[in-house]
Amino acid sequence: MDVILFLIFALIAVVCAINVVVQTHPVSSALSLVGVMGSLAVLYLLLGAEFIAAAQVIVYAGAIMVLFLFVIMLLNLQHQEEPRTRPVQQFLGYTTHLQTTKGSYTDPFTERIQSIGTTP
Repeated sequence: MDVILFLIFALIAVVCAINVVVQTHPVSSALSLVGVMGSLAVLYLLLGAEFIAAAQVIVYAGAIMVLFLFVIMLLNLQHQEEPRTRPVQQFLGYTTHLQTTKGSYTDPFTERIQSIGTTP
Protein backbone atom coordinates (compact mmCIF):
# COMPACT_ATOMS: atom_id res chain seq x y z
CA MET A 1 0.00 0.00 0.00
CA ASP A 2 2.87 2.35 0.79
CA VAL A 3 4.40 1.84 -2.64
CA ILE A 4 1.12 2.71 -4.37
CA LEU A 5 0.69 5.87 -2.27
CA PHE A 6 4.31 6.80 -2.91
CA LEU A 7 3.88 6.44 -6.67
CA ILE A 8 0.62 8.41 -6.67
CA PHE A 9 2.07 11.35 -4.75
CA ALA A 10 5.32 11.21 -6.73
CA LEU A 11 3.24 11.48 -9.92
CA ILE A 12 1.30 14.41 -8.42
CA ALA A 13 4.59 16.13 -7.55
CA VAL A 14 5.97 15.67 -11.07
CA VAL A 15 2.75 16.86 -12.74
CA CYS A 16 2.56 19.93 -10.49
CA ALA A 17 6.25 20.68 -11.13
CA ILE A 18 5.69 20.55 -14.88
CA ASN A 19 2.64 22.77 -14.40
CA VAL A 20 4.79 25.32 -12.54
CA VAL A 21 6.98 25.71 -15.60
CA VAL A 22 4.20 25.57 -18.20
CA GLN A 23 1.79 28.07 -16.59
CA THR A 24 1.87 31.59 -17.97
CA HIS A 25 -0.02 33.18 -15.09
CA PRO A 26 2.25 33.61 -12.03
CA VAL A 27 -0.47 33.00 -9.44
CA SER A 28 -1.40 29.67 -11.03
CA SER A 29 2.26 28.75 -11.12
CA ALA A 30 2.63 29.58 -7.42
CA LEU A 31 -0.42 27.45 -6.57
CA SER A 32 1.08 24.55 -8.51
CA LEU A 33 4.22 25.01 -6.45
CA VAL A 34 2.08 24.62 -3.33
CA GLY A 35 0.87 21.32 -4.81
CA VAL A 36 4.48 20.21 -5.24
CA MET A 37 5.33 21.14 -1.66
CA GLY A 38 2.25 19.37 -0.30
CA SER A 39 2.92 16.18 -2.21
CA LEU A 40 6.56 16.24 -1.10
CA ALA A 41 5.38 16.54 2.50
CA VAL A 42 3.24 13.42 2.02
CA LEU A 43 6.24 11.62 0.50
CA TYR A 44 8.28 12.54 3.56
CA LEU A 45 5.50 11.17 5.78
CA LEU A 46 5.51 7.91 3.84
CA LEU A 47 9.27 7.66 4.34
CA GLY A 48 8.88 8.14 8.10
CA ALA A 49 10.32 11.65 8.34
CA GLU A 50 7.51 13.42 10.19
CA PHE A 51 9.56 16.43 11.28
CA ILE A 52 10.77 17.17 7.74
CA ALA A 53 7.20 16.81 6.47
CA ALA A 54 5.94 19.30 9.04
CA ALA A 55 8.79 21.69 8.28
CA GLN A 56 8.04 21.34 4.56
CA VAL A 57 4.42 22.38 5.07
CA ILE A 58 5.07 25.14 7.59
CA VAL A 59 8.17 26.72 6.09
CA TYR A 60 7.90 26.17 2.38
CA ALA A 61 4.21 25.74 1.58
CA GLY A 62 3.25 28.30 4.21
CA ALA A 63 5.78 31.07 4.63
CA ILE A 64 7.67 31.03 1.34
CA MET A 65 4.54 30.73 -0.80
CA VAL A 66 2.89 33.60 1.06
CA LEU A 67 6.01 35.63 0.31
CA PHE A 68 5.90 34.63 -3.38
CA LEU A 69 2.23 35.56 -3.66
CA PHE A 70 2.84 38.86 -1.85
CA VAL A 71 5.58 39.76 -4.33
CA ILE A 72 3.45 38.71 -7.29
CA MET A 73 0.52 40.82 -6.08
CA LEU A 74 2.83 43.72 -5.22
CA LEU A 75 4.30 43.76 -8.71
CA ASN A 76 0.80 43.59 -10.22
CA LEU A 77 1.96 41.95 -13.42
CA GLN A 78 -0.22 42.68 -16.41
CA HIS A 79 -0.40 40.26 -19.28
CA GLN A 80 1.58 41.67 -22.19
CA GLU A 81 1.56 40.10 -25.60
CA GLU A 82 5.03 39.21 -26.79
CA PRO A 83 5.99 40.34 -30.26
CA ARG A 84 6.03 37.50 -32.76
CA THR A 85 9.35 36.62 -34.29
CA ARG A 86 9.64 36.10 -37.99
CA PRO A 87 10.86 32.75 -39.34
CA VAL A 88 13.78 34.49 -41.06
CA GLN A 89 14.95 35.87 -37.71
CA GLN A 90 14.72 32.44 -36.10
CA PHE A 91 16.60 30.79 -38.97
CA LEU A 92 19.37 33.40 -38.85
CA GLY A 93 19.62 33.13 -35.08
CA TYR A 94 19.89 29.34 -35.11
CA THR A 95 22.43 29.26 -37.94
CA THR A 96 24.55 31.98 -36.32
CA HIS A 97 24.48 30.05 -33.05
CA LEU A 98 25.56 26.83 -34.77
CA GLN A 99 28.34 28.58 -36.69
CA THR A 100 29.77 30.27 -33.60
CA THR A 101 29.62 27.19 -31.39
CA LYS A 102 30.76 24.65 -33.99
CA GLY A 103 34.45 25.44 -33.74
CA SER A 104 34.49 26.47 -30.08
CA TYR A 105 35.21 22.97 -28.77
CA THR A 106 38.50 21.33 -29.58
CA ASP A 107 39.38 17.98 -28.12
CA PRO A 108 42.97 18.07 -26.87
CA PHE A 109 43.41 14.31 -27.33
CA THR A 110 42.49 14.27 -31.03
CA GLU A 111 44.42 17.50 -31.58
CA ARG A 112 47.52 15.82 -30.14
CA ILE A 113 47.02 12.74 -32.30
CA GLN A 114 46.66 14.89 -35.40
CA SER A 115 49.80 16.82 -34.55
CA ILE A 116 51.75 13.58 -34.00
CA GLY A 117 50.58 12.12 -37.32
CA THR A 118 51.75 15.07 -39.36
CA THR A 119 55.41 15.68 -40.12
CA PRO A 120 56.73 19.21 -39.85
